[in-house]
Amino acid sequence: ELDDYNANSARHSELSAGAFGRELLSEANELPGRGSDETKLRPFADWLFPYFVRADRVAIHFERRFNGLVTAEFGFAALAVFLAAFAQLLETNRPWAVPSELVALGLAVAVVVYGRSSKAHLRWLASRFLAERFRSALFLRITGLTARRERPFEGVQLADPSEDWLRRAYSYVWYVAPVVSVQESDVDDLRRLLSDAWIRPQIQYCVRQGRRHDRRHRAVLFSSVSLFVLTAVAVIIHLVGVSPNAERYLVLGSIAFPALASALTGIGARHQHQRHAATYRRMAHYLEAVVDRISRAITLGGLQSAAFEADEILRDENRDWLSVMRFHDFDVPG
Repeated sequence: ELDDYNANSARHSELSAGAFGRELLSEANELPGRGSDETKLRPFADWLFPYFVRADRVAIHFERRFNGLVTAEFGFAALAVFLAAFAQLLETNRPWAVPSELVALGLAVAVVVYGRSSKAHLRWLASRFLAERFRSALFLRITGLTARRERPFEGVQLADPSEDWLRRAYSYVWYVAPVVSVQESDVDDLRRLLSDAWIRPQIQYCVRQGRRHDRRHRAVLFSSVSLFVLTAVAVIIHLVGVSPNAERYLVLGSIAFPALASALTGIGARHQHQRHAATYRRMAHYLEAVVDRISRAITLGGLQSAAFEADEILRDENRDWLSVMRFHDFDVPG
């Protein structure tokens, strides 16, 4: 598993650290312990960025693959239903309809088989979890919490003993971190660094993601309700009575619309939009309290305790996300 991760990392880590790196490097002069003529944060950036960027890029790659395959999986299933109804209702002079239905069904199954065999889902989850643990590790080391090695994995139930490679990968990165000597006089600088480069960006991310998932949940809900309303309208018009030719199209719509609505609902359920929207809102609220605690920290011990609390909150969210999303792997749509 670790070899597989490293192989994928090499293929998908060519991009820079992006916004994360810029946020950290903009705080370079805030980190104590190095001369003013060089970037004070550079040793930590040089330590972590290769690992973080690789995990982040692999996660993005497999998340996109997973999302595309999920859409294809439910799309082909809905298309098969439509083609079956089309073949029966609009009849004989379209001999390609029934073979096309079989092709759509076959493609739906092929997507499931490919998705499971390629482990796109598990690779996405593992890489994203590891990337978020690396993100927190940087600030824990900078703050002087050097003894916190295995804590980021406490309470994390991995799906299989083979996934212990996540813990071992994290431990390796933690061990090769640079050493920093933190003093009470560094509290003001570290307080700004933790707040501006770690917690506030996390709050902004949670707010954006919460709104994004909420919009997508509303879009799926609106689309599904609209399709069922169209189905009801088609049924009512059918009951009122129309010409035989129009009747066939109405029946086709009353079959196809619910199939499409079910596909949209299935895609939304696979992505857990409603749950994630609520989780991100809750996370933003908790992290706001951490920012307040960091701003009031006047001793190194108090600041380290606030950083510890922030990591606990982020770790618990990572753990819950991993636990929930693990059970939303590819499956033949019903």
